[in-house]
Amino acid sequence: MRTIGYIFLSLFISVVIIIGDYYLPGSFLTRFLDNSFIETFAGLVGFNIAAVIFLLGQLIDLEKKMPETDTFQRTRREIKHNSYFLLFAFVASLILLIVRPDLGIDQSFGNNVIYYILNVFILAIFGLAINAIFEILSAVFTLGKSQK
Repeated sequence: MRTIGYIFLSLFISVVIIIGDYYLPGSFLTRFLDNSFIETFAGLVGFNIAAVIFLLGQLIDLEKKMPETDTFQRTRREIKHNSYFLLFAFVASLILLIVRPDLGIDQSFGNNVIYYILNVFILAIFGLAINAIFEILSAVFTLGKSQK
């Protein structure tokens, strides 16, 4: 149920951002999605995967020192699921950006419905990926508390 709430909230926030970008002057969102989104997302995913590898090394070290074998089972599972989701979200965003049509000269919503709907999904996936990064960080902090 919590996952459905995250998806709904992410879609809602994305719709609000797209509507705001449509009615407000400026074209930052369009330029960002066209020119910098993949690089930004790839950087986030790359740094987090590197952090996850380091974190898993620390987990293995701690598990060797502790007599209990299943101490960090939930933490390990949460890190694994969120890491896979980050990779899936990156690939899904890349595919959506590839299939997204160009914004026509007439930028009205009626003539570019698919463009704006795909922008909503791209931003929603990005929001969910940010949430996955937050979940990985919370697992790291949980691990830090247990080291004491």
